[in-house]
Amino acid sequence: MWSAVHNLPDSTSSKSPTDTSCALSCLKLRLRKQHRMKRRRWLSRIPLQLTFLASTLSAATTTPPATRYGHATVYANNTAYFLGGILSDTSMSSDFFSLDLSQEFNNSSPSYKSLPSLPAATAYAAAAMGIDGRIYLLGGQTWDCSSSMVKVFDPATATWGTPQFFGTTPIRRQGARTFLSTDDEMIFYFGGSSTSCSTGTTSVYNTLDGLSLKNSSWFGPANSNPPVAESNFALTKVIVGSGSTQQVLIIGGQIAQQNTYVQMSQLGLFDMGSESWTFVTATTPSGQTAPEERVGHTAVTTSEGKVIVFGGTVGPSNRAAVPQLTILDTSSLPFQWSSPTIGGNVSLSPSAGLTGHSAIMTDDGTMILAFGKDTNGNFNQQAYFLDTQKMEWLSTYTPEASSSSSQSSPDSPSTVSDSPTATNPTAGPPNVAGTLLPTSADSTASAASAKKNTTIAVSTSVPLAVVAIASAAVLIVFLRRRRRNNRERQRTSRQHLLSQTFEMNNITPTSKYLPPRTPHRGHPSTRVFQRIFSRGKAHASPPPRPPPLGVFLPAWAQEHARDGWSSKSASAAGDDDAVEDRMVQVASMSFMAPKMQLRVVNPDEDTIRSMDTDANFRRRVSAGKQV
Repeated sequence: MWSAVHNLPDSTSSKSPTDTSCALSCLKLRLRKQHRMKRRRWLSRIPLQLTFLASTLSAATTTPPATRYGHATVYANNTAYFLGGILSDTSMSSDFFSLDLSQEFNNSSPSYKSLPSLPAATAYAAAAMGIDGRIYLLGGQTWDCSSSMVKVFDPATATWGTPQFFGTTPIRRQGARTFLSTDDEMIFYFGGSSTSCSTGTTSVYNTLDGLSLKNSSWFGPANSNPPVAESNFALTKVIVGSGSTQQVLIIGGQIAQQNTYVQMSQLGLFDMGSESWTFVTATTPSGQTAPEERVGHTAVTTSEGKVIVFGGTVGPSNRAAVPQLTILDTSSLPFQWSSPTIGGNVSLSPSAGLTGHSAIMTDDGTMILAFGKDTNGNFNQQAYFLDTQKMEWLSTYTPEASSSSSQSSPDSPSTVSDSPTATNPTAGPPNVAGTLLPTSADSTASAASAKKNTTIAVSTSVPLAVVAIASAAVLIVFLRRRRRNNRERQRTSRQHLLSQTFEMNNITPTSKYLPPRTPHRGHPSTRVFQRIFSRGKAHASPPPRPPPLGVFLPAWAQEHARDGWSSKSASAAGDDDAVEDRMVQVASMSFMAPKMQLRVVNPDEDTIRSMDTDANFRRRVSAGKQV
């Protein structure tokens, strides 16, 4: 006889409030731990990003530019600006960079700062800074014959432009020189040479052109009694004798005839008031060597009114002109040349025959030489400092807080103390000059101190501002991303908790762990084993403890359930999915069923036959339900 089916207690049929709250607490703790770990990872990246940014900024401001010669130079507001130049026999530069002369540096590591590049690669051009603070680049040698004559850099927008001016645009020339008018509202453009793009012939000029910054137009000054046509000369501003009027002095250079140079004893003076030229003689004391004619040299004016000429070559072999450093006294007529003895460490002086370099006279009386090349073709890689008071070469440039006088260069406004500049043409680069302006010592000292403090404050605050902005941007991105992630985590956690609560309250334990239907088809036996052994993994919330033993059907009952069902239902349905589902349910009872145990005691054959005729009993046994 059949024994009764006994229900066994199921510990998973209902959950206590304590178990539910414990599960929720564990889930919250795990989510919080994940949040903390992600936040720590993001915070650990911030110092690395800031370090990388600082190193990038430092590299951007300290990387030295390539060596060059034949570039243009402008000096104003304690800052030297370098434009273009020749990098090799086949390469010209479009670089534009500056050197802050309010800070201390040594001769091997000047702190150059990169600026927006020129519109086109240019060499042997002339440059000047107008009263409006803009830098004007005039003429020069380029690869494109149709390139604009004037290029203008606006520091307010940090961009280059090619504005159009009224009047007749002069011929673009290389090796010409520029200087400013007394009121700094006009730029004069003198001399130089040009090569025809169509014929290749070279012409040398003694033309003087004027550019009015006030009217934005070209005009032709009187230019009475001009000197011989020449190029590659040096130019600076001086005050002759006891006068008070600035005049422009030109020294040396090359004329149109090949290998013919202007003698250093014959100098030209341009009076900006009358717009006329005069010529003076320069003598040499007995016992000293008269300076040789030259090209590619530079000239600057000291606060005492003396002109220092440095460098240059002469002749077809580009021999170094002798002496390399010579001084012109303009305090009385005739002017007088002298060759002083230079002290200090001789190894700190440049090589002989330096040409195409820049010479800058600072407010404190230090002449700075930069770039250029020597007679052997070696490019100059460092700066040189000459103390013009002691006549000694220095290894370190140290700016002073005050200066006893102020200077104005031909290429910069007279309102800026000591603004030298000019450019050397085919053989030489820009030259820097200065002019004595009578001012009181107190006003000059206070102005120099104020300019230095302003420059230091700006140079210090700009990198700090960049780092602060970058840090704020990184922090904002981090906070926004964290807030977005928190919202997503809260939404996911809420959905997960709602789903878990719904399952615990509304889904019965028997149906709770039924596996999902396999989406792809295959052989029924293969899919049966896949669905059986993936049962615990497929569900989102597995039971906290393994269920008790379930139903164990004897072999005859399994055979009976399979044969009995397949004789009717399977043949009627004609679908192997039905066979698979029934096999899964029978197998599930032997693995997972938590509520009952079926015990059969000595069944006899009559009972089996009666069960075989009972379709309801066969259906219930095959379905795994209680009987």
